[in-house]
Amino acid sequence: ATKALLDAQKAPKRLDAPAAATEAAGAAGAGRGSAWNTAGTWEERDVSAWAREELRVTLSRLRLAGGCRVVHVKELEGTASIISMRGKTKHPFELKFDLEWEIGSS
Repeated sequence: ATKALLDAQKAPKRLDAPAAATEAAGAAGAGRGSAWNTAGTWEERDVSAWAREELRVTLSRLRLAGGCRVVHVKELEGTASIISMRGKTKHPFELKFDLEWEIGSS
């Protein structure tokens, strides 16, 4: 009887798509990492490309008092990531950029 019970527990079970998607979305909630990482161990995701592009766009739109504006983002490099560990989320980054700017009356 015990062997039959163990065999029944090991048997593959079909997951229907909506239930699996809902379960995965719930497990990947804010600060909890991926669905597979239910223990909350270290999980790091590289978001460097996204961070560089967002910074480039933000700097390009920057306007300061006195007519100072960014003309061109010449160089932009660095890394950014999202780390989930033990239910906490951290956002370490290191970004470096060179700007071409001007001060005018516009």
